[in-house]
Amino acid sequence: MRSKLVLIEGMPGSGKTTTAQLVHEILTEVNITSQLFLEGNLEHPADYDGVAFFKKTEWDELLNTHKKFKDLLSNLMIQQDNDYFLEYRKIKSEVWSSFPDELHRAVFKHDIYELPLDQNRKLITERWTKFEDRVMYGADTFIFDCCFIQNPVTIYQIKHYQDKS
Repeated sequence: MRSKLVLIEGMPGSGKTTTAQLVHEILTEVNITSQLFLEGNLEHPADYDGVAFFKKTEWDELLNTHKKFKDLLSNLMIQQDNDYFLEYRKIKSEVWSSFPDELHRAVFKHDIYELPLDQNRKLITERWTKFEDRVMYGADTFIFDCCFIQNPVTIYQIKHYQDKS
């Protein structure tokens, strides 16, 4: 059996989270293994909520500018080829309070949802492809609340004044 993907999308306040939780409960009741990922889940396998992206030169600049935090940032960074990812929202509750505001602003400027549209689209597409490759032949059903349309697409249309067609 192949994995299944259930996307629950809609306008803010339309009941997406409630519906996603209900679908998960129904599947569980009929003994179908499912994994529920609600909006903002920092363990989401296909979304980049709270993740900053850096090219090598940008990463090196961040480390040089904030030398006091070089070891900490280096330990938290995830490197994939020449790309650097910092899951800053995951670490926020643990150590972020000790970070100065200028470091937070420097990291946030590289949030994947703050990047130019073409770069964001490339990273999101790669993330979804990796997710598909990992789960394609599994048996789980994945339920995603608000990760495909409302967050990436709607935010970018508003932010970059994209054509609504």
